[in-house]
Amino acid sequence: MTPLVIPERVQHTLRHPALDERAFTPTHFTPAATKAWFGTRMLHFMASGYPQHQFTQRLYNQLMHCWGFCAEYDKGGFWAEHFASTRGRISFTEQVAIHPGWGSPDHTFCDVEREVSRRVRAANLYVLLINHLCQERDAADRAEYARLQAKFACAAPQLEPVRTVYVPVPAPSPPRAPRRDGDAGQLALGLGYAHRSLGRLPGQRTTQHQARCP
Repeated sequence: MTPLVIPERVQHTLRHPALDERAFTPTHFTPAATKAWFGTRMLHFMASGYPQHQFTQRLYNQLMHCWGFCAEYDKGGFWAEHFASTRGRISFTEQVAIHPGWGSPDHTFCDVEREVSRRVRAANLYVLLINHLCQERDAADRAEYARLQAKFACAAPQLEPVRTVYVPVPAPSPPRAPRRDGDAGQLALGLGYAHRSLGRLPGQRTTQHQARCP
């Protein structure tokens, strides 16, 4: 996976203006400052290109409860599922961008979710990741082509010059002469001989046939 470089305009859209704790509603267990911290760390994490050193245990502990995600067993499993590949980052970013932020801000982090989702959509971060995936595929295809070209490259075979060989062709046979009248007479004589050998002449009916047909 090639490093992901986030353009400055995308970073600026994600990070500015800074999140103010007064824009969030505290819950019974979580102050508004913690919500602002979580939103700020998530935006910085994505704006920096999802670096692994910024994916801390504290960030993971809250992230697995937001945008419909689950724990994925532990921090390492969550990283492997969502951030270890460009495809995983695309899936993660898409889910963050389209999630409506269910719940009430008095009991959940939905107000933080909605603000982070709005900034991700405004920055077109999903489109940026799709373009990055296309660049990775192109680079992989070019590398594979170069590898195969080096593997199967060989010198062109030396071919002998082409020699023209003339093969004698026999002359065609002369056309057959048309049939003469004598041939027809000989054919008639042959048929008469065949009928005589059978005991009757051409045109003569048998006695049995004559009895049936007087």
